[in-house]
Amino acid sequence: MSEEKNPLNHLGIIMDGNRRWAKKNGLSIEKGYSKGAIVAETILEEAFKNGIRNVSIYLLSSENLHRPTSQINFLFSLVQSYIERKIQKSLRQGVKIKFIGDLCTLPNSLQKSIQKAEDETKLNTKFNLYVAFNYGGQQEILNCFKTMLSNAHLNKVSFETLSSQISVDYFNKHLYAPEMPNLDFVIRTGGDMRISNFLLWKIAYAELFFSDMLWPEFTLEHFHAAMKHFFSRERTFGRYISKTIACNN
Repeated sequence: MSEEKNPLNHLGIIMDGNRRWAKKNGLSIEKGYSKGAIVAETILEEAFKNGIRNVSIYLLSSENLHRPTSQINFLFSLVQSYIERKIQKSLRQGVKIKFIGDLCTLPNSLQKSIQKAEDETKLNTKFNLYVAFNYGGQQEILNCFKTMLSNAHLNKVSFETLSSQISVDYFNKHLYAPEMPNLDFVIRTGGDMRISNFLLWKIAYAELFFSDMLWPEFTLEHFHAAMKHFFSRERTFGRYISKTIACNN
């Protein structure tokens, strides 16, 4: 199917395998994260270069915070330095940066860097980069319901009225990034075939691609192969599509 008939508007990437790559190569976990950051920048640049307007990356799940403190602190530091480097480049490329997740529990200095990145790129309209950080899909949906119920209580909205108001569009308005479009395609590296609590509300009809490559090994060639795989698929969104079979008499 051609790209025009099957546009890729929102790409999600689950970047798995940094620690295993480091262990396989006899390197520190920190080296694995650092290499992964370099690969992320390369792949993101290629995605935007190919006209993918929305890209979401799974940088840190809320469950990942249970890893050793030294690893988490290094990752926080790496992300903060990456943000500070990325801002000016994002401004030049027209990329709007938005972090999603439980950001209030992050170190204050990191929160300030995140806020700075969002503030300085908020007027960019060419591309959107969503960074899932300390994020969990189930928690996002739970928070959404809590917010709706809290607002209804504060405004003395009855259960019957609230029930009649709730729709997909109404629900979307209470997510971390209400403007985020549904995912079209999700790439996961590292060999595991699961979505790991990633953007559960937005992944409903996404095409999935699982790569055996560890994230630091994921090259532009692998990325292009994944893109080719996506554009070869026929997306039906749950609909039945009748196909006419031509017979040669």
